[in-house]
Amino acid sequence: MEDNNEYEQERLKIIAENEKLLTSLGLNGFSSNAPSSRASSSTPASKRKAPANGKHEPTKKKAKIVAPPPARLSMRLRGQQAKTEEDVQAIEEFNANLEKENQRNRYLAKKIRKPVMELGEMVDEEEDEKDVNKIKDLQTVFHDLSLKDFPRPSGMNRDYDDLEPASAAAQAADLSLRQLYGKVRYIDEVKATAGRSYSLIVHPEKTKCLVISGDKRGQLGIWDADANVQGVADEDEEDSPTNNVWRVQAHQASAISCLRWNPVNSQTLYTASYDCSLRRFDLATATSTEVYSTPDVDALFNQFDLTPDGNQVWLSDSDGGMNHLDMREGKHIRRRYVIAESPSAAGKKVGGFSINPVEPWLVCSAHNDRNMRIWDLRHIDKVKMQPFEFEEGPKPAEGIEPPHDSETYPTQNCEWDAISEYEAKKPKARILRARAPHGLSCSAAFWDMSGKRILTTSYDDRIRVWDANPSKFVDNSPTRNLTEVWQARHDTQVGRWVTVFKAQWSPYADIAPHIMVGNMKRRLTILSGLTGSVIGDFSYNTITAVPAVHAMHPNRPGTVLGANASGKVMRFAVVEDE
Repeated sequence: MEDNNEYEQERLKIIAENEKLLTSLGLNGFSSNAPSSRASSSTPASKRKAPANGKHEPTKKKAKIVAPPPARLSMRLRGQQAKTEEDVQAIEEFNANLEKENQRNRYLAKKIRKPVMELGEMVDEEEDEKDVNKIKDLQTVFHDLSLKDFPRPSGMNRDYDDLEPASAAAQAADLSLRQLYGKVRYIDEVKATAGRSYSLIVHPEKTKCLVISGDKRGQLGIWDADANVQGVADEDEEDSPTNNVWRVQAHQASAISCLRWNPVNSQTLYTASYDCSLRRFDLATATSTEVYSTPDVDALFNQFDLTPDGNQVWLSDSDGGMNHLDMREGKHIRRRYVIAESPSAAGKKVGGFSINPVEPWLVCSAHNDRNMRIWDLRHIDKVKMQPFEFEEGPKPAEGIEPPHDSETYPTQNCEWDAISEYEAKKPKARILRARAPHGLSCSAAFWDMSGKRILTTSYDDRIRVWDANPSKFVDNSPTRNLTEVWQARHDTQVGRWVTVFKAQWSPYADIAPHIMVGNMKRRLTILSGLTGSVIGDFSYNTITAVPAVHAMHPNRPGTVLGANASGKVMRFAVVEDE
């Protein structure tokens, strides 16, 4: 409370100084004519329905949101000219004060997401009985799922591991896939999130299709697709969800870039965001907990993966980092390794990351410098580390402390030079094991379920599969280039308004491997994982935007979902002919 009082006093002081400057410039009427923020879209009182019992739930206080600062306008846009040097200095001082106010607001806004949040704090609820009941409905959905046993695959089918693309067995496998996906039809779609979708995942429970989408504003859209919908969205609110869709503000207003279930506990969902935080969402308790973060605003979290035992998280960021969190080490040790060889800012980004599901000491990463790399983690803990320094982050405005929560920051840091020096001294303990060059930036890389092949997506309009059998890396041979199994041409020029394409493997252990990827023709495309040939294309006349983000139900083969820039999620599933 004391910090807020100090801030309020400082804010009022700045406002008074600004008004004094405007008056001295003859612009004292400008502030009153400044555009006001858009009126809230709350439902008019005449449209609210009274509850049947005539009683209302107690009004809940909402978190106070800091208003955006006034827009910075030049003298030219205001129809004025700086006639003297004093006028120029006054304008510069005015703009500096606005920037200072803006910086304060940014830090205050970041404080909205607490380290631990309950469901009621995350749901954007209107203050009426309908939304209170919706929260209870969502809690019921989570509770029912928490009582289910974790569904596990019956076993890996090894018949497809070493098939050549031109073999008769590979062609027969493609035929079986075409028979399966030939029965897939459009089912339905909903607007799951208010903003553009960046990530999508489906809960593995066989008896339910619970879809979760992460959007550009830090919001999770939760869609219970199999539920019987008793109502529809408000006709006056285009963005309002239906009764089987909930929206949860899991992160600060930044894109949720990746979603992953704990591989041994489907009650735990991990979410990574461009707000530089990794959170753990527990369905059983309906709480979200921050487990890892970084103060560096350039280290946006892109892709992460968990080891098969669910104990470790490896996470890539936009500043060339590979972050490591071991849940068994508690809050005392968190590591960050710089694995970007390129010194340029453009080449540093590590956009994709995946752990080998069979040999978790092997990981692969996708880089902006046109390479996919394979790393050997057996020796990386022997590289010399340095204490992580976060004083180099963005400096707060005077009088305002940054919202540092060092309990989730990295504790140790390792630069690329240290990794290079270690490899030079220990040639039989290689960490960088292989490279796979691409024509342009490599945006994604994923191991298949057998742990023998890697799928990559690149801006050179190619989808590739590489031979990355772990047997190649048992010995400590020098860094090598990988062998390409096949490549398929696919338009990946998404532009500014479409989420980057990231082709992904199917999650099924008992059928032929295949791949799903978005399509610029507003389709979802299925490719054979063995040959690269097209298995199926799925679209519908109501789909008016590219479904760039996609997912498959882990235990319902043929159930595929896509999400687009409008926040809509569409579902396709197997429909047996009558």
